Amino acid sequence: MAHIKGYSLCKILAVVLSVLIAGQAHFAFAGRAQDETLEAKFEAAKALYFAEDYEGAKAGLEELAAALGRLEGSSVLKGKTYLLLGAAYEKLDAKEPAVNSYCRAKEILGAGKTIEGLDLEELKYYQEPCRVVTGRTAARKGGGFLGKALGIVLFVGAVAGLVWWLFFSKNAPLKATGEYTSVTVQVDVTYKGKNSFGTRTLAFDGVEQLNEGFSYAQPASPCNPPDEFPTCDDATQSEFHSFLVETDGKSLEMIQMYLGWDYFDRTLPCCKVLCADWTLTVVEYEYESGKKDPGSPNIVGIENLELDFNNDCVPDPVVFPNEYVHDCTTQATLTFQAPSAGAKVKKTFTAHQTFKHSN
Repeated sequence: MAHIKGYSLCKILAVVLSVLIAGQAHFAFAGRAQDETLEAKFEAAKALYFAEDYEGAKAGLEELAAALGRLEGSSVLKGKTYLLLGAAYEKLDAKEPAVNSYCRAKEILGAGKTIEGLDLEELKYYQEPCRVVTGRTAARKGGGFLGKALGIVLFVGAVAGLVWWLFFSKNAPLKATGEYTSVTVQVDVTYKGKNSFGTRTLAFDGVEQLNEGFSYAQPASPCNPPDEFPTCDDATQSEFHSFLVETDGKSLEMIQMYLGWDYFDRTLPCCKVLCADWTLTVVEYEYESGKKDPGSPNIVGIENLELDFNNDCVPDPVVFPNEYVHDCTTQATLTFQAPSAGAKVKKTFTAHQTFKHSN
């Protein structure tokens, strides 16, 4: 019984194997027959083309191209079909289909490859550039993945450079302008006077920098007529002082005081005169990190140092009401402002101060 079962199993396996071999042979012969049929169609269309039956060749090649498009493989036959189809289109003066077919042929066969009897130099549309070229043709023209990758890298680099220039470079147009965090100013002052003595003080942001006596003689002659006031050019003496002041970048308060200002010689009918010439220079400045440079600041408010006797001097209460002796105070709060766009940078600012009183 076991022998019979074994015999039956072997027989079944032999039958199955025979069927598979027969099927494989059938498909092989069928595929070969199909290839031979397609090749025969190509040869027939080729014969029509060289017989100058371009319409007939076109019809046969279009049908063959459609059939090949549904099949895997047969790439060489596809390439030859598209090449000859392009030539047929060109003979019928159909430029766009001809160029498209040539480009398909170049993708498959490679540019410059032809078939027997077809001279590419006689085909003017074959030399037309392909709008979309892939595969081997793209490699011949220096494009493909490497070219695209290089293009992407260049584009990204250009965009990154533009963003950096707009937002992150030192003077980026779209970067926020920084506020001043520190401004260092050199304050130069030349004091002058005539027929005067007393004490003067000078303070920056509440810190006294100067406290000294002054004495300016009055020559016996000449003396200004009662109706003619002297000028600072008539001063008999001058002193120069210079200060380097670092501020918070926002403001600087300056207070100048003359205390116990009296006549050097009360017996002469002459005015007492005090003068001060101010020059403020921006030495350096700092601004918020990571923001746009605001530019060297303008000093605003220095004109407040240009004060006068009538508004800024009061009689000393000790000798009042003689009004020979006065206390005078000038105060100016200077601020720092960024220059307007396109404005010429200015670093030096001046002011003049004069006090006169006639006995």
